[in-house]
Amino acid sequence: MDNITQIFNRLSLTFLQQIGAQQTPGLGICVSSSKAGEGKSTVALGLARQLVANSAYKVLLVDANFESPAIAKLLKLPHGVPGFADCLHGRAEINQAVQNIDGLHVLSAGVNSLVSDLFHTQLIPDFYHSLRKDYPIVIFDMASLNSSGANVLLQAADKTLLVVDATSTRREVAKAALDELHLQLPVEKIAGAILNKLPHYIPADKY
Repeated sequence: MDNITQIFNRLSLTFLQQIGAQQTPGLGICVSSSKAGEGKSTVALGLARQLVANSAYKVLLVDANFESPAIAKLLKLPHGVPGFADCLHGRAEINQAVQNIDGLHVLSAGVNSLVSDLFHTQLIPDFYHSLRKDYPIVIFDMASLNSSGANVLLQAADKTLLVVDATSTRREVAKAALDELHLQLPVEKIAGAILNKLPHYIPADKY
């Protein structure tokens, strides 16, 4: 097992322990970053795949980054398939849009839509709870923290994991992002930070 796989394995087992302690299993995880281009989609996909490998739970990976969707490209999904935006707008049912890729269930971003039209205060929480009926684990590959509507998704989910590009993101930028998370979320909702391009996971109690 290489270093990156070990990181994802340890992280997935931490999340699975939290689920195991619940009466009704369920966990929604947001994967975000301080700015675009830090590799959050790669991290979200790696974590999702490891959760599938380590459990019998149905895992759903949702591309919630309407500004710059990447999951469909990473997985080479066919073009024109309805996705997250289409489900939110009522243009498609969840079971029509979700694709099964080697046991991982994937909901792509879908047809481009105005972010302001999608991130209504109650629309996202209601949709997330509808997903939880069929998918105990939902991972949202979302846009950066300063993007439009980010706070709505952060509030709806149970945990947030921050991705930091260790080769290009300045320390003060990463710290500002973490400080912003602590202002928006209770500490129990912050899963920690992962240094991308350096194989080190930082638990929430270490930063």
